[in-house]
Amino acid sequence: MTTFFERPHRNDMVVFDTRLGLAVLDVVDSVKAPAARLVVAELQRRTMKTTDGYAARDALSHPLFTALATDREAQDFRALLHVCAFVAGMLPLGLDSQPATALRTSERVVRWSLDHPERACTIGQG
Repeated sequence: MTTFFERPHRNDMVVFDTRLGLAVLDVVDSVKAPAARLVVAELQRRTMKTTDGYAARDALSHPLFTALATDREAQDFRALLHVCAFVAGMLPLGLDSQPATALRTSERVVRWSLDHPERACTIGQG
């Protein structure tokens, strides 16, 4: 538990830190343990600071986290999932065509490079 609380907060490690915190909850395994509530509060603080939807999703799927989270914490996490479009199951409007465009472009580049192997290494080099 000390390792979790003493880890420096880094935005690029929030999902790892979330899973570490949830593993700590697995070890505690009791809603009556005071330390468990502290872990939930720290997970809330770190996740909301980075606004990471993956971390929120992982936390909300953990039974002890959801049992210990306040109504406000759970609501904040659900709102974050909504903003990140995890709840919708689809990309936000206006962004839905970008992956298809990128795939078409990459397909053309791959096909061209297969047809012109002698020049394939020069793509993007001007």
